Amino acid sequence: MLGTRRQRRGSVAFLLLSFAGAAAGFRSLAACSDPYVGEEGLPVQDAAPRKDSSGMTLGDAVAVGDAACGEPVCITQLSLGGGFGCALGDDGAVRCWGDNDKGQTGGPDPTTPTRRPRVVGGLAPVKQVTTGTRHACALQIDGRVFCWGDDEHGLVTGTSSLTAHAVPVEIPGLLRPVDQLVAVSDHQCAILLGGDLFCWGNNEYGQLGAANADGGDPVKSVPRPARALGDVVQVGGAEETTCALRTSGEVSCFGRNFSGQLGGGTSDTNPHPAAVSVGGLISPVAQLTRSTGYHVGVTLLDGRVQAWGSNARNAIVPTAGVFQLTTATQVPGISGVAEVAGGGYFTCARAKTGKVSCWGDASGGQVGFASDGGPNTDPPKEVAGTEGAEQLATGRAAFACIVVAGRVLCWGANDKGQLGRDTLGGTFPAPAKIAL
Repeated sequence: MLGTRRQRRGSVAFLLLSFAGAAAGFRSLAACSDPYVGEEGLPVQDAAPRKDSSGMTLGDAVAVGDAACGEPVCITQLSLGGGFGCALGDDGAVRCWGDNDKGQTGGPDPTTPTRRPRVVGGLAPVKQVTTGTRHACALQIDGRVFCWGDDEHGLVTGTSSLTAHAVPVEIPGLLRPVDQLVAVSDHQCAILLGGDLFCWGNNEYGQLGAANADGGDPVKSVPRPARALGDVVQVGGAEETTCALRTSGEVSCFGRNFSGQLGGGTSDTNPHPAAVSVGGLISPVAQLTRSTGYHVGVTLLDGRVQAWGSNARNAIVPTAGVFQLTTATQVPGISGVAEVAGGGYFTCARAKTGKVSCWGDASGGQVGFASDGGPNTDPPKEVAGTEGAEQLATGRAAFACIVVAGRVLCWGANDKGQLGRDTLGGTFPAPAKIAL
C-alpha cells in the first residue's frame, strides 16, 4: 500500500464512526424534462482522501524521488470537476488537466484546454484537493485553504467577478483547523474539526444553508465561508444541492429540489436553505457522494448503493418512465460496494474487490462501452481494465478516472482534454493512463 511506504508530515486523523440508519419506504415520481438539455457539459464525485491502517490521511509531502509506482510521481488522491481533473501527488503538489476556461487547471491561457496534467503553482505542500464545476480548492499541510478558477460567486477572492483566476488565492474566515474540503458544483464547503460545516459561493437555491433574514428568497451568493450546519462527518450532494452526513447517522440536504434531490419525498422548484432529512435509507451510511449531476448517492455499510434525485438517462435505475426518485432508492444489480460516484447522467461504483461498474448515460463511453445512440437501459456493468482500483471519481463532462497503485487511468469523452492524454477530442471507453 502507498500508506506503508511513504513519509507523512502533518497528517490529520479522520473520525471513523458507525451510524444507526433509519428505515423508510420510497416513492418514485415520473415528472420533469431532461435537466441538461441545452447546457454545456459542466461537474461528480470526489474520491475521499486515502487513509492508512491507522486512519491517517495520505497525500502529505514526501521525499522527492519516491516513485514506487513506476511513474514520475505517485498519485495519492483524485478529484474530477466539470470538464477537468486534479490529482495530488506524493510530492505534495497538485496537478490538473482538462477544461481551463476559468483558470481551473492553473494554466495561464483560459482559451486553451490543458491537455496533460500540469503542476498548479502558488501552493505549499497539499494534503487534499477538491474540484467543482469550474473551480478547485486545496487544503495545505499547514492548514490553510487556497482556491482558484471560477470566481463568479466569490469562490476564490471573496468578491464576485467574471475574472479567471489561475493562481490560487487563500480563503480567510475558517477559524478552526479544516478536517475535509468538498467542492459541490459552483459552491465550496469545509468541515472544521469539531464538525461545523462552513460553505461559500453560489446560494441561489439555498445550497449553502443561508436564508434571507427577512424570510424571502435566499441571498444569491455567500462569498466568504459561513456556518451552515453542525455535527457533520461527511459532506457531498449534487448540482446546486448540498447533503451532509451527521454524527447521528442522519443525512440532511438543502438547496435545489426540482427532481427530489433533497430526498424528503417531494419535488418542487423552490429554494430550500433549511436542511431536509433524507428518507428511505435502509442501512447505516458509509460514504456520501459528491455528484456532478442532479442525483445523490450513498454507499451503505452493508455494501449496497442507494440514490435519489434525477433519473434522467437512467442515472439511478434503468427503469423506463421513472424520471425522479424523491427518497433513497436501492440501485439494483450491484452489491459489495466500497465507493460510489455520480457523474452528469451516469453513476459508477467501485467494489471492495477493486473492480468498477457503471450505468446510465453511455454517450461518451463513460460507462465503459461506446453507445449506439440510444438510451442505456443496462444494469450496472463492469468496466474492463479497472481491476485493482483504489479510488474512483467521475466528471460532469462524461468521463471517469480511477487510481491504481499510484497511477491514474481515465476513460470517456475527451472533447475538453479531460482524459489527460495530451490530445483533444474522441471517445475512449477503455481506461488508459493520464500523461504525467
